[in-house]
Amino acid sequence: MFRTISIGVLCLSTVSFSKAHDTDTESVLRKDIQTKVDSATSAYDKGLGAARGDIVKLLEQTVRSATSRGDIQGADSASRELKNFLVNDQKPTLVTTTRFEMTREKGMLRLIGAHEVGVRRFTQAGMLEDARTLREVIIRLRIRKGEPPLKGTLDRQLLVNPGGEKEAVNNRFVGWRIIKGGWKRSLDNPDPKTGQGSFASLGARTCVLTQNVKVEDLENYIDASTITFQLTGEIWRLQKSETGSLTIDCLNEKGRVIESSFSPIALKVGQWQSVAVEGPVPKGTRAVQVYLFSRMTVKGKGRAANVWYDNLDLRLKKRSSH
Repeated sequence: MFRTISIGVLCLSTVSFSKAHDTDTESVLRKDIQTKVDSATSAYDKGLGAARGDIVKLLEQTVRSATSRGDIQGADSASRELKNFLVNDQKPTLVTTTRFEMTREKGMLRLIGAHEVGVRRFTQAGMLEDARTLREVIIRLRIRKGEPPLKGTLDRQLLVNPGGEKEAVNNRFVGWRIIKGGWKRSLDNPDPKTGQGSFASLGARTCVLTQNVKVEDLENYIDASTITFQLTGEIWRLQKSETGSLTIDCLNEKGRVIESSFSPIALKVGQWQSVAVEGPVPKGTRAVQVYLFSRMTVKGKGRAANVWYDNLDLRLKKRSSH
């Protein structure tokens, strides 16, 4: 993201230094560290603002040049890039952004370094609460810098029993919960897409199977809008009147839906079809709820949504920088 964030506001609003013993030494130390943080913040904002202004001038010049030579398409493209850069923080392709990126990288490293020095000095002085507060700011700064979370937390399968491989007990699937309709572990007819089993929705016009996945360990990165989700799977349906799809709900800490996303409906009949749904994980998400949704679209009694699901996969990924 190219947004010129006010690191000064971030730091000063976040760093609410703990009440110490109000000794002169502690007050002087706090003031000295805050001065260094302010200096690094000012340098970051000033450098990034100047580099950002250069990109705006280059894009504006590109628009003028294209207009003067009658290149309406080129002028429109440059105008869109200028708007997307100013409003949506999207990286332009018509002009170079190397200086901007280098300025941001160096400024952020300096700002993080100023906070790390503060942590060490507070720790040496025994002011542990102040040190802890600065560490929290450093985490946020590293997220803004685009550093990934700890290894192993991203780009790995998050679903339990994603292909129905684990045998169901008393019609209950390991890791899954039946909300509506009849479900069973299917071994053949049709053959599973992969492995030895698949999920089969049977006996009802509407069938829903769900699994809840906690993502609280990534909350800092999610709230910085740096994480996306990807849910994929295979769907097999018996006839056109039966539909199958995947749904994912992003939930807040109270379990309320922040945003819902839906895969396309499987259209093929008598064969496995890959479907997918993906998008950004919204701020405040602390869990995701995955649904397998089958429905009979033709009215009438005695009909059931016979749909099979296999090879499900849910992953969180680091958002690509623009």
